[in-house]
Amino acid sequence: MGVMIPAVKEQADLVHKMKNEICQSKYKAVSFRLMDTLIVMPFSEFGDMFRFMEKDFVSCSKGKKSFYEARISAQEEAEKKGCVTIDNIYNILAKNCRISGDDRERLKKRECELFEYFAFTRSCGAEFFKAAKERKKKIILTYDSVYPEDTVEKVIAKCGYSAYNRLIMLTDEGIAPDDAEGTFDKIIEKSGVSSDKIIHIGGSVADDVEIPILKGAKALLLTPVIPLMVRSGRMRGYIQAKHVYDYDTEDFLMLHCALGLYAAYNFDIPINKTFQSDFCSSLFKIGFAVLGSLSLIPEYAVGGNLEKEIKSALEKSPECIKGRDCFTELFEKHFSDVCNGFSTDKCDIPFNYFVRHSAAADRELLREYMTEDAFSQWQDNSSEPATAPVYGRKLKKNAAARLADTLFPPNTRVRNIAEGMLVKIKSRGAQTIKGHPKT
Repeated sequence: MGVMIPAVKEQADLVHKMKNEICQSKYKAVSFRLMDTLIVMPFSEFGDMFRFMEKDFVSCSKGKKSFYEARISAQEEAEKKGCVTIDNIYNILAKNCRISGDDRERLKKRECELFEYFAFTRSCGAEFFKAAKERKKKIILTYDSVYPEDTVEKVIAKCGYSAYNRLIMLTDEGIAPDDAEGTFDKIIEKSGVSSDKIIHIGGSVADDVEIPILKGAKALLLTPVIPLMVRSGRMRGYIQAKHVYDYDTEDFLMLHCALGLYAAYNFDIPINKTFQSDFCSSLFKIGFAVLGSLSLIPEYAVGGNLEKEIKSALEKSPECIKGRDCFTELFEKHFSDVCNGFSTDKCDIPFNYFVRHSAAADRELLREYMTEDAFSQWQDNSSEPATAPVYGRKLKKNAAARLADTLFPPNTRVRNIAEGMLVKIKSRGAQTIKGHPKT
């Protein structure tokens, strides 16, 4: 990658502190939660990867569901039965969609290939892995997702982590993903050392910090990138509120990919939210998220004069341009081979958000690139956005929502009022999904 993501002192200090802790001689083994800590995916929402399998699915399915719907439904059914493996998921999917055994195996193989294709290294986690290896620590990896060991080993090799000592596949060991105590007991067993000589690194406060400490080990928290991105500002909550029922449609996939890259690369090293800013007071991050996603729309036509002034100001900032160019390079790297045929029309939402609801500190960063009249107009027209809690899985339409679709056309004033009411109703009943917490 030609452009590096600039880190602030807060991030550099955190990395230095965590590496120093890992390198202490009293620790003989370092355990890592594999997914989200060492390996990440370039998506912002659960199930985004399944969208790339619709063409594989349509020729063999006899049902009415899309692959995205059928695959998520099959996983939810497997979760209820308490055995979530790729084999069980596809057995359920094959039964529900009446597909043949050969097609079941073909689709399952394709999903494993896509997982291997999309998975990539979390650079911050890789630094900690390297530090542990250089100090000759024993390295234990734990994996708690659905893919089989041969696929996981390919991903580990691709991401540069081959020099580990043990891989604990929780499903193979008969340990449920939510059994944090059983997981850490297995880590102690496989490490061959006492718990006080182990340091564990993962993204869950309850599972990866509290349980290891209660077992006598040391623990370090490396928060997953998606929750860090969600908490960094109001934009993601605004999108959830404005598009509460259509955000999980295929039309939004390219925006999901853009936000996934924004999270994976800009929040690789954890960073705290900045007061009165939605982008950590960083012109680079604004350029990456706002100009970067906008660049996916060919020949995008800016609307009114204020929008033109703001876009011009963004393009006058060298840091914003660096962020945009970095985004373009990364999008090409991760999606150029697979994104054909998907609409990018929704990728103007971050820009529209920035125009209408920008935070004070973010506006101030662009002041030098605007006339005073244009800047004053921007300030006067910026308003507080309506936001909603962010969840990792789709909010299904209830009867009231379906009635609103019929009676009130989208984007009308009456519909916007109805949407606001529905957001509040759904927010009370929605469930937090592990890995994508409510914020």
